[in-house]
Amino acid sequence: MATVGSHALAPSPDARERGNLGAAPPAVIPRPAHLKLMLILGSRPGRVSLPDLAEAAVAGGVDAIQVRMPGAAPERVREVAAAVRERIGERAALLVNGDPATAAPIAAALGGGVHLPERAGAEAIAAARAVLGSGARIGRSVHSPEAAAVSDGVDYLLAGHVFSTASHPGAPPLGLAGLARVVTAARRPVLAIGGIDAVNVAEVIRVGAAGVAAIGAIVDTPEPERAARALRAALDRALEERLEADMEPQTTTRSWTEEPASPLAVTVNGKLVEVAAGWTVHDFLASKRLSDEMALVELNGTILARTAYGVTSLREGDQLEVVHAVGGG
Repeated sequence: MATVGSHALAPSPDARERGNLGAAPPAVIPRPAHLKLMLILGSRPGRVSLPDLAEAAVAGGVDAIQVRMPGAAPERVREVAAAVRERIGERAALLVNGDPATAAPIAAALGGGVHLPERAGAEAIAAARAVLGSGARIGRSVHSPEAAAVSDGVDYLLAGHVFSTASHPGAPPLGLAGLARVVTAARRPVLAIGGIDAVNVAEVIRVGAAGVAAIGAIVDTPEPERAARALRAALDRALEERLEADMEPQTTTRSWTEEPASPLAVTVNGKLVEVAAGWTVHDFLASKRLSDEMALVELNGTILARTAYGVTSLREGDQLEVVHAVGGG
């Protein structure tokens, strides 16, 4: 029986059947459309064990746990990641931080994804993808617009540090202007990290971040679930406010026929809306004053290429996730 922190952990039935985490990897856990709130776990100790911390954070609204344990042996990382997966189940994404040679096999055995350092180039990203498959999530840290512009093959970027933080003492932060430049250069959703809490999260959302990652705002508190819930509530408010600002309705409507067909009901970012019959994804974005270059769109669980926006017709019951990419290419 493994022990993590002060807690003994019994292996799950699946883990016992596999015998070890390197055998018979499970299917990739279904993932949410876009990550919004990530907890970086293991880079510094909290007030409770790492599995307890992960479980509390997910209960408070965290939708991704990144296991990051600099200097730890792969066996230790594997142990902690498995314990975290036991606690969070399928309620949140699991990501293992590190080079693909060590992180990807651990993540594959747990139905998770990987988070790669900025130095990981196209070859490393391809290596991780070869191990994990097309359905797994791969992220990469970036600290500059130049790095953000050459991150093909990943699903999201993590940009920071935005504000001064105990994790990077003495290192100059990106600041909001630097974050905005990263978002503009990026071709994938950007999560912001570094000194972000419920008070300042709206600032990073206003400059284009798709979500945030946290350490101290959750780890350093006596009640991590309550802290996560407060941060998630502030984050959701900020995202909603930005979406409403981006999607103010136009005063003109598009005429399709002399006798227009009944509108279609689709869901956009969790809200039911009506669109004109025959509209494409491009038409919907244009009605909200968004160019194709300004938005990342996921339709029914599949991320669309921008070249497809104009030829993809919307249908009754479609589920869209729209992320404002600010000036993204």
